[in-house]
Amino acid sequence: MAGVAALVIVGSLLALRAGVQHTSWLGPWLADVGRSVVGAPAVGKVEDAVYGVEEQWNRWRHASDPPQPMWRPAPSVPSAAGPQPAPKTADNDVAFKPAPVGPMHERYTSTGDGLWTPLADARQSGEPARMYKTFLHPDDARAWAAVAVVAVDLSSVELHLEPGLYVPEATEPEARTMSRPGLIPKEHQSTVLAAFNGGFKAVHGNLGMHVHGITLLRAQPWGCTIVKTSDGRIAIDTWSELEGEPASRVWWRQTPQCLVRKGRFGDGVLVDGNTNWGASVSGSTYIRRSAVGIDATGRVLFVGIGEAVTASGMARAMAHAGADTVGQLDVNGSLPKFLLFEPQTLTARPLYPGLIHSRGEYVRDASSRDFFYITRKAVGEGAKAR
Repeated sequence: MAGVAALVIVGSLLALRAGVQHTSWLGPWLADVGRSVVGAPAVGKVEDAVYGVEEQWNRWRHASDPPQPMWRPAPSVPSAAGPQPAPKTADNDVAFKPAPVGPMHERYTSTGDGLWTPLADARQSGEPARMYKTFLHPDDARAWAAVAVVAVDLSSVELHLEPGLYVPEATEPEARTMSRPGLIPKEHQSTVLAAFNGGFKAVHGNLGMHVHGITLLRAQPWGCTIVKTSDGRIAIDTWSELEGEPASRVWWRQTPQCLVRKGRFGDGVLVDGNTNWGASVSGSTYIRRSAVGIDATGRVLFVGIGEAVTASGMARAMAHAGADTVGQLDVNGSLPKFLLFEPQTLTARPLYPGLIHSRGEYVRDASSRDFFYITRKAVGEGAKAR
């Protein structure tokens, strides 16, 4: 009987683990239940222990593996005529194309590390790409750790923010009755290019959010903040250091302290055991993480999804890709995601395999958590926004 009981327990744990890894709701629900019973610190310790076991398994199983590409790199086609000029946009400007950044470790890399691949809009096949993707391996002895980064031309797209059905939980009275459909508005679905996850729940630092003229949670002075200003610019900085008056900010969402600020790593980012970038989960825990950054010119947005990385690994990869200031978004298996949308059907597909999502996510299936989405600007708008 003892053997049967052990098999049942092991089978149940394996089934639970599979459910957490393949559904978007089970892991967060279990964590919320645990926090309500034993508190956030205890749940954080359990999460750290579970991720620690997974990391030890990876070290045992994959220690000698070489780094692998996160997707098949685009083939390089040599031209007998030599380098060709970049195509022109409708505004008669040189098309957006980030420069290759190369691998983070010359002797520990895979084919395609640091090379940008265009993410073309299938509905506008004749136009230059507004977004490019690459992947990087931030650690020189952990082949399974990798970060996918998307570079976005802010002169040719609009970035939007939406609250989820429930997250973040509103603490301001004015927000408790606001409409929160958790979907990309119908008027933007014909031009949507991509969507990605937002930030932490309110329990993890009460990080602020303001959208649609309503403040859901007040800003924390120390919080790294992504903001859209009244003149259409996107900026990322510590709230207390942002330029301009708060009234001039159309929307904003806060993250923990900036991972990188103006080219410098945040205090403690490179220190093992720092919990600033994972709430109850240690910043040195190897988990799936997400981040958003911007270059020094304010013209290129970077979105990163990291597999089995620490806050340090995420920060280093984003900086290597070209981000000058970086804030960490949500973390843990089912929450980070970057989704693209098929034309006509608006079926969501992940940036790379393994990101948990539904086919109708953000357009038909309401999101319980806040998210960002990207729409293309109409031809001619790009020049005005520069």
